[in-house]
Amino acid sequence: MFQKHAPLAVRADGSLWQLQWIAQMLRNCTQERYAVNKERMMRIEVAPDSWSA
Repeated sequence: MFQKHAPLAVRADGSLWQLQWIAQMLRNCTQERYAVNKERMMRIEVAPDSWSA
């Protein structure tokens, strides 16, 4: 996240808003949240095929 060529680049400015955002994002970095979000992505990926009549 803080590396030069990271897929998500964040420039730390130390603001309260940014620190809260980073803390919230890190709280989401769990196996449980990964499983939930992966399932959501899979549904999105499959959805367009079901749209054709």
